[in-house]
Amino acid sequence: MQNRSDYMYGEITKALTSLKAKRPLIECLTNTVTINDCANIILAIGASPIMAEDISEVEEVVALAGAVVLNIGTLSAPMVASMITAGKKANELNVPVVFDPVGVGATQLRNNMAKKILSEVNISVIRGNMSEIRALAGLTSFTKGVDVSDVDAVKWDNIKDGIKIAGTLAQKHNCIVAATGEIDIIATPIKKAYLIDNGHEMLASVTGTGCMSTALAVKKVTDKYNVPLIINDRLDIALAIDAAGLHIGQEDMPASIARRLLGENKILGVSASTIEKAKTAKRDGADYIGVGAVFPTNTKQVEKCTGVDRPAAIRREISIPVVAIGGINKSNVGKLYGIDGIAVVSAIIGKVDEAKESRELLSLFKKI
Repeated sequence: MQNRSDYMYGEITKALTSLKAKRPLIECLTNTVTINDCANIILAIGASPIMAEDISEVEEVVALAGAVVLNIGTLSAPMVASMITAGKKANELNVPVVFDPVGVGATQLRNNMAKKILSEVNISVIRGNMSEIRALAGLTSFTKGVDVSDVDAVKWDNIKDGIKIAGTLAQKHNCIVAATGEIDIIATPIKKAYLIDNGHEMLASVTGTGCMSTALAVKKVTDKYNVPLIINDRLDIALAIDAAGLHIGQEDMPASIARRLLGENKILGVSASTIEKAKTAKRDGADYIGVGAVFPTNTKQVEKCTGVDRPAAIRREISIPVVAIGGINKSNVGKLYGIDGIAVVSAIIGKVDEAKESRELLSLFKKI
């Protein structure tokens, strides 16, 4: 007889497989603090993120989306107007809407804006810490800005109260309510609740801990197969999980500082679009250079592509490996030449058979 855990794992696996097969577009009207992290985690599970905020286009974007996320972390009146417009369009098209009421209970503005969103948009899932959930439920909340307070935090000795509060809010708005923290409560409008006990109180001490958890899970896999894990942009995450290395861009910290903080035994990659910048990066401690975007890409906004000649030209002038980045896939990888490697996202992530896509792309690259 199948136990409950095996059944749940099976259902989660089915859901993730289905998600990767469909690769839905996720429209995120979210805060600017973790926008890059949110985009990366959406890509990692097999969906495709878009962060369209202007009210003049959100309805068109929602019409293409499989879900909409409304996060009021960096709050402004224009953003709320865009959220409500996007939410109403999503309701019209039966597209699920997830609401993250960041900081509700901390200020009257946040309370009013959250109330306005909930009154005008039918929400599918509310995700917040218990201080935020209490505030939405109309109860006294001892919030600490965007963090849950010690008084409100869910513990085993007050778990029944937490379940009741989350359940009441779920019934009021006829949606799923996820009160996350050291212990997660997932409440449904049909008076059912589920508990997930795998958090830690120290997660509240660091921004983007969800991203770190994902990175740590990935590292366990890469370690198993002896594959170096290089973290993009985030030195803090690279250090926290003891990753094999870090890749930074020209607008991140200087390579010389990154090298000093990272240590001499870790891999450091630096993006460079010119020979001069590549030489400077090498001098400052870079182990390899990333050049791009070579082709147009949807992963990030690019004003002008470098083309296929630039990476090869840079490689001729420096003695460390050059990796081409941006818009590379099976249809155009054969146009590249004179380089040591390629970096891809959408060419692999989100595909139904990512291993097969990786092997085919690698085989084509080896032929150039």
